[in-house]
Amino acid sequence: MYEIPVAIFYACLFLFIIYRNRFFHIDGISNKWFTFGFFIKIIFGLGNFLVWLYIIGHGDSLNYFAQSKLIYNTLPGNPHQYLQFVFTFKNPNNPQDFPDALRYVSDFGFYSWYSIEYTMVRILAILNVFTFGSAFGNIIILCFVYFLGLVLLFKAVVRLYPENKTPLFILFFFFPSIVFWCSGLLKEGAALFLICLLLTQMLKFEKVKGKQAVVRYLYIIIILIFTYFIRDYLLLLLIPNLIIWLVTKEWKHFSKRIFTGITAIMLCIIIVTDLSFDSVNIPRQLQNIQNYFGIGVTEPDYYFRPGGANYGDLLSAIPDAINNILFRPNLIHSSSFFRMYQSFELIFTWAFILFCMIRINRSVKLSPAFFLLLFFSLGLLLLYGLVVMDADTLSRYRTIPVFFLLLIGIITTKKIPLLRNSLSA
Repeated sequence: MYEIPVAIFYACLFLFIIYRNRFFHIDGISNKWFTFGFFIKIIFGLGNFLVWLYIIGHGDSLNYFAQSKLIYNTLPGNPHQYLQFVFTFKNPNNPQDFPDALRYVSDFGFYSWYSIEYTMVRILAILNVFTFGSAFGNIIILCFVYFLGLVLLFKAVVRLYPENKTPLFILFFFFPSIVFWCSGLLKEGAALFLICLLLTQMLKFEKVKGKQAVVRYLYIIIILIFTYFIRDYLLLLLIPNLIIWLVTKEWKHFSKRIFTGITAIMLCIIIVTDLSFDSVNIPRQLQNIQNYFGIGVTEPDYYFRPGGANYGDLLSAIPDAINNILFRPNLIHSSSFFRMYQSFELIFTWAFILFCMIRINRSVKLSPAFFLLLFFSLGLLLLYGLVVMDADTLSRYRTIPVFFLLLIGIITTKKIPLLRNSLSA
């Protein structure tokens, strides 16, 4: 009943805010372009959900929303239970503590009350209060929130590196796979939003001292906590690099060699520690994750080496992981239009990054925060290359690290020809 009217209301409200508010304007790029960028984000966000709903018929976004509706439907009759579902945790080893309705929710598997995966269900259950349970309304609200994160980072980056403003704007707001995967109910949008906030705070942190620095510390800690509840494994890559960034950001003679050297030393320490204590065993953990992603996957056109439970097997799997990262999906083994497009965009992405490397502007002084971002993105790509077997899932997961690699490529290259550095018209 409320699905379409609620969606139209929020879409018009946010488009009006973006069109009229000076926050969505920088020198050379008017509000009209930001408004158009948000309109495209809405279209792709709704399209993402509709593809899952009517073409694929199953998936994370459908599960998240269906379970959030179960929670939302308890609100009229039992507000206390609704609040309990959304804001509290229970020990999974004591199912008798679960209310009857929640036991039904938990039957869906790992989208359960006590799981990190349940975070998106909690968020949607809250948004349902403001959208009367409208999936489209939820998508538009989330699109606006995620759009704010992109705008904040875009403005922070352009202030430091204004030369390629137009290519940066296209990357942030019009690059198809980024807009598609990061605009719906999937966790990619939330994860990208949080990393954008983190990088924005880091760039501001490098310019302040004293009490302002303490405030930035607090912001970063809060962002990391939220990141844990969206994708906990991102912290495994973020925290070591954050430590290196905190150590090196004040150094007057900071260089990429110093950052790389310290990163290599920390990586060696982590591996030696892991080898000394069998309680963690990183290769075994990666093997378990690979087994999870391999369930139900049939990719006869691709050879994928299963990982082993030791570092020798892990090292031997790296060439296949690199092939996975660089060439999956590809045009030769793609039949559907969607996968063919993903293959074409992947070719364009690597070609453009190579173009940026060839035209690198050595006079650009890269912020230490971007070195953190570089190593984080490369580590995340390697992780996905090792464990994700399905080509479409890999395209989705690869979106965030590829976005940041493209960002670094654009800000470090010479002015890109054929593109004006202004979109004021």
